[in-house]
Amino acid sequence: NKKSLSIVIKVLENYIDEAIKNTNLKQMKEIEGHCALLLTYRDLLTDEMEGTIKGGLGIINYFYGDNIKAKNFLEEGIFKLNKNFQKNSMRIAFFTGYLGNVFRDLGDYRKGKQYLEKSIVHYEKNYPKEALRYARFLACLGVLERFFGNYQAAKNLFEKGLTIYDNQRLKHEDYAAWVSGQLGLLDEKIGYYEK
Repeated sequence: NKKSLSIVIKVLENYIDEAIKNTNLKQMKEIEGHCALLLTYRDLLTDEMEGTIKGGLGIINYFYGDNIKAKNFLEEGIFKLNKNFQKNSMRIAFFTGYLGNVFRDLGDYRKGKQYLEKSIVHYEKNYPKEALRYARFLACLGVLERFFGNYQAAKNLFEKGLTIYDNQRLKHEDYAAWVSGQLGLLDEKIGYYEK
């Protein structure tokens, strides 16, 4: 029945979120099999359930470097979730941010920037909800701005992400280290070798 399946999907969604937050590839691999199995029950899945599963698979495939599969799953997931945007808006923003990263990795920087900006606009409207994700996608956009040679914009995005991280007292040292590294790369590009 759909109610029981809805509970299973919610548990799986939390498990996916935890694996992504901790970049736990082993856990993601385990989840991938469960997601694929659940998708075989399409006649029992609502659009929201299917969208959540497909988006999760998209992110998992992104982490495994299969950007074509990631793109397809994320686009399908977003399409399904958009049927009830109000209810699924935060999940859509999350998947849209990762879709931006996928396009960046595929070399389509303009499209990557477009999707990341779309995601960030939504996080800004809902701040401080999902502050770590908001900060992360700001830094991802900063990476693209650096690629475009917009060094000041990149620096502003990295610093804004770190400020959100600090203000919310988020406990995710990997993020702070990654953004600090991005600032270091940016300083090198600009020619501030001492920083």
